[in-house]
Amino acid sequence: MMDIYGVENLIGSGVAPGSGNSICCEIRFTDENEFCRAYGILTQESKSHSLEGPFPWAARSGLVEDKFGVGWALYYNE
Repeated sequence: MMDIYGVENLIGSGVAPGSGNSICCEIRFTDENEFCRAYGILTQESKSHSLEGPFPWAARSGLVEDKFGVGWALYYNE
């Protein structure tokens, strides 16, 4: 876990959505506007992305492989 500007980030091995890359970053949000803002920024020029939910662990989930091939798993819970 890393704290970056007050946001906890889980960074570790994993598979980016749609690729064989070995790094994936997971970020959890409690503010829906911040979740949507981050998803919007990461999907610009992304290789792939999807917005899903609800799930038992998150009201919304955004999975992104950014333009550099890094995987992002964004979760929003009220």
